[in-house]
Amino acid sequence: MKLYTDFCEKSTESPSHKLLKWLYSLEVSEDEIIVSDCALQDVSVTPFLHALEVHKTVALLDISHNSLGNETMEKIQQIFTSSNQKYGGLTLDLHCNRFGPTALFQICECPVMFKRLEVLNLSHNRLTDACSSYLSTILENCKALYSLKIEQCSITSRTIQKLADSLHDESILSHLSIGNNNPISGNAMVNLLSKLSSLKRFSELSVTGIRLNKPMVDGLCQLAKLSSLSALFLGGTYIGDDGAVSLTEALRCGPQEFVKLDLASCGITSDVVTKVFANIARIDGIVELNLGGNSIADEGCYALERILSDQQCSLKSLILDRCQLGLGGILRIVAALGGDQVPTKICAESTRRTTIIERADIISIPDDPFHGLEMRVLRCIHKPADNSDNKGYIRSSDSEINEFVNQTTILLWILKK
Repeated sequence: MKLYTDFCEKSTESPSHKLLKWLYSLEVSEDEIIVSDCALQDVSVTPFLHALEVHKTVALLDISHNSLGNETMEKIQQIFTSSNQKYGGLTLDLHCNRFGPTALFQICECPVMFKRLEVLNLSHNRLTDACSSYLSTILENCKALYSLKIEQCSITSRTIQKLADSLHDESILSHLSIGNNNPISGNAMVNLLSKLSSLKRFSELSVTGIRLNKPMVDGLCQLAKLSSLSALFLGGTYIGDDGAVSLTEALRCGPQEFVKLDLASCGITSDVVTKVFANIARIDGIVELNLGGNSIADEGCYALERILSDQQCSLKSLILDRCQLGLGGILRIVAALGGDQVPTKICAESTRRTTIIERADIISIPDDPFHGLEMRVLRCIHKPADNSDNKGYIRSSDSEINEFVNQTTILLWILKK
């Protein structure tokens, strides 16, 4: 922090209050530098970069959510090239900036980064397919790289195919996020999934927002069967009923102990939801499940009741917004949460409002069952269920809240008795 203020005094730049606040909080861990969301630009960031050059020791550099461009990346490359720190892992978080493909060229020009880089987050930068050869070089030469995020980077099939061609059996890549890039052809995605299936350590994939056809879904199923997956994010991929059934069957039979599954807006209907939930119930260790935007309806509510009532249920987070549950469905799901193993957070949809049900301490219930059950329901918060831009929650009328609370309280009290 002192280095930064000193260099600000030497230049014409005024210190950034946000940046100073970040640096103050980092005094305990001097090698983890986080200056996210500080409204930095290529000019205003200069004093910070001078301070970083003198500081030298860096294990994590997070400059995300700024307005930095290729000029800044060139200076960062020079800092690492001249650094005496040749060993130890390095995390670069560059997401949500104005970096272009030339920024990746700077990484390719830095042997120190090749040797140290473990985590690289480039999401939400306009890299385009012009970055494909640079990404390929990074994957081939950064032997320690295990996490790569390039979501919403305006890349297409060309770059995805380059990624597939660059992966080899000895790669230690375990996390890959390529969501919200379009268009991606079936052949390129199938080739990438095939390569990922051959990696020994691969465990987490995000393809959010990429429409997946049947060959792509088949490739995902093969990946699920062969790899020890821990997380799969498929929101907005519209894999449909057949895809959801096939994938959950593959996950159920795979070698992994699954933790996170995102199937939001996948086009799952009430016709197959019971079968999908039956498969999910057999996936060991699943902690977070997102089913928002699927037509679950009454059929799904009954299946969810069985899952949530199971003593072996390990869910901690369950998202069910825009699932056409209705008030009756919400009541049944809340009622199913009477066991010891229950989610700490549920997001469910009422008839016209979304109900966030947060449960901080459900296991210890007071002796008075009526009071204890009522307190569970009073954790509900109501907000509009549509996709409009709402700055905060809106409060329902007292009579409406009381009616919801009373119905749920009575139902839960009867079940408890």
